[in-house]
Amino acid sequence: MENEKRISIVVSKNSFEAAMEAMIIASTAATLVDKVDLFFTFWGIKLITKGYKPKLGGIMAPFTFMMRRKMKKLGV
Repeated sequence: MENEKRISIVVSKNSFEAAMEAMIIASTAATLVDKVDLFFTFWGIKLITKGYKPKLGGIMAPFTFMMRRKMKKLGV
């Protein structure tokens, strides 16, 4: 399609925060354009592999356990 609006987002960091930022931007962009692509580089691909256990940093560190438990419950 010639008039198709697209956006591509590259995730190049191996951090949970980088993945969340990309997902938030992608979900917002999906309301504005026809197609959104997420590309994960060699460093970012670990974020979407099965069995990945993210660790939250800073003030959110105590919530890592709760997040992992919820991910397990949802089958993520």
